[in-house]
Amino acid sequence: MTKDNASSDTIVGTTHEYTYVVSLDAIARDGRTFHLATDDGARMKIAARVGVVALHNLDADLTIRASSKRLTIHGRMRAQLTRICVASLEEMDEHIDDDIDAQFRRGEDATDTCENNLDDGIHEGNELDLGEFLVQQLALAMAPYPRKDGAINLVEQYGATTETSPFHELAKLTGEIGKKHDT
Repeated sequence: MTKDNASSDTIVGTTHEYTYVVSLDAIARDGRTFHLATDDGARMKIAARVGVVALHNLDADLTIRASSKRLTIHGRMRAQLTRICVASLEEMDEHIDDDIDAQFRRGEDATDTCENNLDDGIHEGNELDLGEFLVQQLALAMAPYPRKDGAINLVEQYGATTETSPFHELAKLTGEIGKKHDT
């Protein structure tokens, strides 16, 4: 198993915020490990894409194993983000330290969906954009509803507004509120 630094193989001019294309033909079954670390420019673009205030750090150590039928990616991702709390609308920090374990079917077996429904999906072609894969894993690892510790809901803090229906207001005017009707 060999280890590579991602900064030397990054391809410029693609549509993704962070790109690191790997040739799967050059990866043996015993695997190859890559260290990916984003720079300031990529982190700003990724932050905009995933909808966070700021992305302070995103890096990963990922091992890829490839055969003609299967592609596996194992490793660990670390990220530090600034997000908006859903309860108080204050900025808050979120730290992610997540294991990554993904499996994809390849080649002719990729169209056979009966073989193993537990796979993460299908990968076509002989190249993998490991940078785009990392950004997608970040989006999946983020808390869906980030809440700052001890945050007080804005409704609790400022009180709920009570809106009544026009029919309720009309009933108050006609004196019908509180009366029981015998029909």
